[in-house]
Amino acid sequence: MLVENTSNLCEYMLSNCRRTGICFYAIPSTVKVENGSPDGNGGFGIACKSTSEDYGMLIVFSYGKAVYMKIKSITWDNWKKVKFIE
Repeated sequence: MLVENTSNLCEYMLSNCRRTGICFYAIPSTVKVENGSPDGNGGFGIACKSTSEDYGMLIVFSYGKAVYMKIKSITWDNWKKVKFIE
């Protein structure tokens, strides 16, 4: 699914994902930091929602060569930059 324009990337990604489902998204660089994109570089993302609407996880692979994760446990926590061995 292509994310074209949204006021909150996290809520958009999770709300379009079915319960216990995994969704894949393309994120253009026009989705800026203030709209929820962790670094404003665009990339692609994965969303996973639990059986409850209150829990889920997002992983964003940025075109800026970084990986970010955000978890919803009733409320959203901050983006965490994930380090991988290249």
